[in-house]
This record gives sequence, C-alpha cells and structure tokens, in this order.
Amino acid sequence: MDAPAERLQAADAELQEIDERIAEIGRQNLDAVADAYKEFSAVLDRYEDRATDRDDFQGYIEFREQMAEVLGSIPDDLPHRDAFTEADDELTTGVTSVLKHANFDRARSQLEPAREYAELRSREQDVQGTYRDARSALQKEQSTLETERNELERLKRLGEADLDAPVSLLREPIEAYNDAVAEAFDSFTHAASARAVLDLVAETTAYPLVEYRPPPENLHEYVHESAVGEESLSRLLDLAGYSSSKLDHYVENPQAFRSNVATNQSYLSGLSATPLQVSWPPVASDALGWHMRERIAVVGRFATDEVVALARAVRDLGLRDDYERLRTSATARESLSETDRTRLRAGEIERDLTTHRASLDSVREILATYPPLGRR
Repeated sequence: MDAPAERLQAADAELQEIDERIAEIGRQNLDAVADAYKEFSAVLDRYEDRATDRDDFQGYIEFREQMAEVLGSIPDDLPHRDAFTEADDELTTGVTSVLKHANFDRARSQLEPAREYAELRSREQDVQGTYRDARSALQKEQSTLETERNELERLKRLGEADLDAPVSLLREPIEAYNDAVAEAFDSFTHAASARAVLDLVAETTAYPLVEYRPPPENLHEYVHESAVGEESLSRLLDLAGYSSSKLDHYVENPQAFRSNVATNQSYLSGLSATPLQVSWPPVASDALGWHMRERIAVVGRFATDEVVALARAVRDLGLRDDYERLRTSATARESLSETDRTRLRAGEIERDLTTHRASLDSVREILATYPPLGRR
C-alpha cells in the first residue's frame, strides 16, 4: 500500500478516536473551553513581560483589566471553569507585590485541564488536514493511473492493428485534396482582394470545425473602408514592408495603414489553407463527415469544382466499410515507436495494463472507503 493510502487510513483511525473523545465531552463544550483557553493564554503571553516589570505599573493595570474581561466572559457552568479561576488567583496573589514569571508558570499549570481541550481540538484540525492531503494525493494518483491506463489501452489497440493494410487508399485522396486546396487558397490570396479574403475568413466562424482565427476587428474594418483593401493580400504584405516615404506613394494615409495593416502582418502572413486541410492520420468516420461538410462549404466559395470534387471524395472515404481498419492501421504506423512495438511483442504493454487496472481499482476502493470529511 502506498504512502498516501497509509496516511489516509492512519488519519481516519485517529479521527475515530478523536471523535469518540469529543462525543464524550460534547462539541459545544470543547469549542467553548478551547476558545476560552486561547483568549486567556493570549493575555498571559501578551502581558507577562509588562506585568512582571516593577517599573511598568500601567502594564500591570492593563493586564488585570484584560484578565477580568476574559474571566468575566467565561460562563460559570463551563467545564473546568475552576481552572481559569485558580489561574487567575495565582496572578492576583499579593497585589501589592510585583508578579514574577513563576506566577505565570504556575497559572499556566493551573490551565492544564483546559489546555487538553484546546490541544484536542488542535489535534483534530491537524489530523483533518492530513486526511484531506492524503485523500487529495490519492485523487491525483487516480488521475495519473487513469491517464496511463488510457495510453496503455490505446497502445494495445494500435498493436492489434493490421500494419500491412493498404492505407494508401486513404492517404492518396487526402494528400490530393490537401495539395489542391493549398494551391487554390494560395491563388485566391494572390488574385482576390484582401477585403474578399478577410470576408471569407470572417465567415468561417459559422463553421467551428474550420479553425481560422477571425480577422482583427480594426484590420477588417480598414480593408473595407480604405481603397487599398481592393489590393490582394500578398500585395498588402508587400506594402507593409515599405518605408514610410515609399508607402506615401501607394496609400492615402500611411499612418492608418501602418496602424491597421503593418501591425497585423503576422496574422496576414499566417493565413493559409491549413485549417481547410485534413490531418493524417484522419479522424474517425463520423467526425470526418462533419469536418468535410464544413470544408466543402468554405472551399466552394473560392476554389474550382475540381477541388470541391476532391473534398467530396475525402468525405466519402468515411463511408468505406474498411475505413476504420485502414485509419487504425495508419494511426498505428504513425504513433507506434520501435520501443512501443518491442514492448507489445514482449507482452509488456499487456502486463503493465493489468497492473495499472489493479492499482486503479485499489485506489478507487480506498477513496470510496474514506470519503471527503463532509461525508465521512
């Protein structure tokens, strides 16, 4: 059993003993005595040096006033009320003489019964903290084990894949589409106005699976309001590199151009067909259908029918009966390292998976046995 589990079990056992003791005392009595002891002791600690200083009569007066106030707030029926009275008596003996540190030591000794209550409450709080910390550590261990188990299960599934499956049946249509859409987008950004390109990108917000970042608001407004917005995107990027004196020959307001276009060069230069392309290995068949529907809707706005047809061909791959087998094979080829394959052949993945599942069951059982303090 690991350390957090041992700490949790030990804390629970100690809390049971503490609970039994508190049940005998009564929670209300425990808190009342512990609070009174805390206040009384605070006055002793705060005034001991002053009350024992023969030259600080004012300090002694304040000390007595504080003691009277604290003692007066302690109910007569409070358990161990007499301990506080006896401690106070020790500190009022011989008022005409100077108190000594020994008086304070004896007063603290008189408070021993009340101190036991305070220490019991303090110990309860400490053990509760240990309980919470140990349980939190076990929850983190559970999360780690779940992550590791999921990875082992993934490797096991990939290890069962047919690595000789003809994945080119998927790869070739996807590569053909990816190349074609990249070329089409590049042509679009060189031929169309920057205004048209940014409008297209802005409209993709209606297609959450096409993950373009919307154009900065000031940039989008600028290309709509300025004549330079009729220039191509590639031309805007060229102009953004011009000096102010040279730029003055090409745009009406160089300062406005710099504020809205030049400051967004990284965004403009980063626009590409990547959000429209298909990852390799591809996603699951159901997801592929949704991804391609949105891509077809966007690609159809700027690309040729041939490119759209290639997109439809990728969409239809998900309808193949062997799609998941081919996709799993492709994923295995991409994901499994030589080390992974060696571990799979040696049965290490299966053994580790069995161990992780057992450990996870054990941790879950311990957490169920020792619930959060509020439900304990």
